[in-house]
Amino acid sequence: MAVHPDGHTALSYRLDATVDLETGAVVQIGAEPGNVRDSVDLPQRLEEAKANLEELGLTPTDVTADRGHHSEENVIELEAMGVSPIIRARTQAGPAGFRERDFAYRPEEDVYLCPAGARLTRRSSSGAGERICYRASGDSCRQCEHFGVCTKSAQGRTIARAAVCEQVERNAQRVHSVEGRFLLGQHRQRAEGPWSYAKLYGGLARMGPRGLANAIKKALVQGIGWNIMKLIAHLTGLRPRGWSEAAPALLGAGLAPLCALLAAIFALCRTRPDRSEPTTPPRQVRAQWGHLEFRSLLSRGC
Repeated sequence: MAVHPDGHTALSYRLDATVDLETGAVVQIGAEPGNVRDSVDLPQRLEEAKANLEELGLTPTDVTADRGHHSEENVIELEAMGVSPIIRARTQAGPAGFRERDFAYRPEEDVYLCPAGARLTRRSSSGAGERICYRASGDSCRQCEHFGVCTKSAQGRTIARAAVCEQVERNAQRVHSVEGRFLLGQHRQRAEGPWSYAKLYGGLARMGPRGLANAIKKALVQGIGWNIMKLIAHLTGLRPRGWSEAAPALLGAGLAPLCALLAAIFALCRTRPDRSEPTTPPRQVRAQWGHLEFRSLLSRGC
């Protein structure tokens, strides 16, 4: 059960994929139940992508991801796997002016200073030292004019941070660097491209197969179709909206039948059926539309 952006809840799947930012090819794709958050299985997906790339003699160096994949644990684990994460942090909760980033950390004293000047001292560690808690005294918080806005706890404001936060700071520096902004721009274009295309032409706008195994199969078909489309565009120079400059060279090389066939496929896929009538198409017509959309996914350019 997942909560969708418009607020409604429904049984859903969550599809995820890893895309090469240089070529736009899908190197890993899969599905999970809708209640599994993006940040939970990011290291596992990276392991799967690395295994697929190692078969080709390639090794990833940087990883970009959406805000939903960000967590201190993920950043630390990705660096331990030998890659440099470039992931924007989530918007911190709390009233403006009293969020965690508004508290200044003093490493020489190992304390935090709140915006009003109160000191948050180190109190405890959770687990095996994974997170460290800093808390202000209850008296200073109750006497503060911002009590009730910054915190409502009578014991004082608490901040918890990762025990090892150098990796988190390095990730933030990479996000704001020139190279990081460039890679995140590539992420928006190439990593999100397969999903937009699959939703428009591949039937993923509403996917409801029964069982996780069937959902994974459908995701794999979408990934294979996207990569075949990219391969055709790379080998022939053809693009979905017509002939490119490479078409005359292909004709001169004796590939006229192949070019004519590809041109016919592109023209067929650009010809969409008239959906104005009938208003409620029969099952056979809906199936034909689905086949046409699937052919479009396999044959259109990038």
